[in-house]
Amino acid sequence: MHFVPPTRAFPTVAAAAALLLISCGSAGSNASPPAANAPDATPAAPAAAPSATPVTAPDRVVLFAANWRLTSEEEWARVLTAFVATAKQRYPRLRDVELYTVLRGPNNRTCGDPKSVVAPIIDAAITRVAATEPTLVHAGPRLEAQDCTEFEKGGPHFSQEGRKVVAQRLAAALR
Repeated sequence: MHFVPPTRAFPTVAAAAALLLISCGSAGSNASPPAANAPDATPAAPAAAPSATPVTAPDRVVLFAANWRLTSEEEWARVLTAFVATAKQRYPRLRDVELYTVLRGPNNRTCGDPKSVVAPIIDAAITRVAATEPTLVHAGPRLEAQDCTEFEKGGPHFSQEGRKVVAQRLAAALR
């Protein structure tokens, strides 16, 4: 089960055991993580699940947030706080919310597209939101490309080879 943001971005979901991965926004999207009061933030079936049983009551949610319209730490904190509130409301068994940014370029420098750089305000907002509920909300590791070949056209999308490398790095971070 995953949230469908009001802007109808294309979230990707991978479910395993009681883990729910949510990716809101995309390179061409201005979608935000769903807010608690979003009128059409309705649950939907997972796009793909490694098991035959969909996760309907996860105890762990991982959010990969991307939005190129939010321009301040305050805006980011407001949106992330709303996401956490929505997740807590929808999933009462929740014991862990991890907030991640998009993959950043090496040393958080551009690989040709500014979207391969994560603004410090985003990291600060994630840290701030995690500090409000430290037993529930955690800042995910700041995943970084080893080199720009992991990106297609400078980012933020991955090259064919980059997808494999990023998948392995992400799998290790999510254990």
